[in-house]
Amino acid sequence: MRQTTINEACKKELREKACGEIARWMYDAAIPFNAVNYPSFEVMIEDIRQYGVGMKPPSFHEVWVPLLKKEVDSVTILMKSYEKE
Repeated sequence: MRQTTINEACKKELREKACGEIARWMYDAAIPFNAVNYPSFEVMIEDIRQYGVGMKPPSFHEVWVPLLKKEVDSVTILMKSYEKE
């Protein structure tokens, strides 16, 4: 039987805390449970992980204006490429 290291125990505790906060946020914002099955959820988690400690969340304005515009532009380009086919 393998012994758990202090680092593994700390990581497990940190993961449980983070997952609990994600779940609590989902309950609070009424986000459906199946959202965690979306590939974009995993991409988001990975991007946050890569940024590391100290990442500030996007503001209401950032999500509503520049990030939404960027996403709309991206989808518009994607739709135009399908229309050409």
